[in-house]
Amino acid sequence: MTSRDLATMRSCSAAGSPTTPTFARSSPERFTEAPDTSGYFLLFFRFASWVRCGSVPSRLASDERLPVVKSSIVDVTEQTRLNDARESGVPWKKWGPYLSERQWGTVREDYSDDGNAWDYFSHDQARSRAYRWGEDGLGGICDDKQRLCFSLALWNERDPILKERLFGLTNSEGNHGEDVKEYYFYIDSTPTHSYMKYLYKYPQRTFPYRDLLETNRRRSREELEYELLDTGVFHENRYFDVFVEYAKAAPEDTLVPEHVGLGS
Repeated sequence: MTSRDLATMRSCSAAGSPTTPTFARSSPERFTEAPDTSGYFLLFFRFASWVRCGSVPSRLASDERLPVVKSSIVDVTEQTRLNDARESGVPWKKWGPYLSERQWGTVREDYSDDGNAWDYFSHDQARSRAYRWGEDGLGGICDDKQRLCFSLALWNERDPILKERLFGLTNSEGNHGEDVKEYYFYIDSTPTHSYMKYLYKYPQRTFPYRDLLETNRRRSREELEYELLDTGVFHENRYFDVFVEYAKAAPEDTLVPEHVGLGS
């Protein structure tokens, strides 16, 4: 700390002294050496001194350097949709991602005598049994009453069944309880669901349903879970990137472009 710095501190602490300190310009060579942490403290002290003395350097107070930005409300298209839905009852939110990812293994579909929802309705049974209180699907949408549902159905020409819903283990099948063994991502969605984007990672090889079930069932609670990535089904990036987008032109008019790309 230099004598000039000390003089600045003393002048600010003196009663009624509006002295404004100035910054000393550092040479370029300074940045090639180890940082001087005392300078950081000095900078903070100087700023605190300006506040305490009731003045700031002219460079910081200049309107050219720090322009005053007047706050204003920017009305965008999505805000207009929200206003219309709230104030005029326009059904922008009628259609959305309300379709369940899985309906199997839930208490909603449990009609067992002993209340064992996990074993009453498994993933393996879902393709041949009808649900009573809902539906499920991959990256799907439905109306807010779930009267009409839309979702993906995929096939990689290897699996014995269509990929129509997420696969997972029930509470008694997994070594750490219930667990979905899939990779999927909700990438984007506006508040009114006027635009949504979804990504599902679908293996090109046969989906290891039995391997995931049997291996996790054999493992104890002290062992790690056996995940889909551990099976090697994604080896050499052998999978499909399945992108699904939803775009509403109107509350009851939805465009559904789909794109399938190879893993990278």
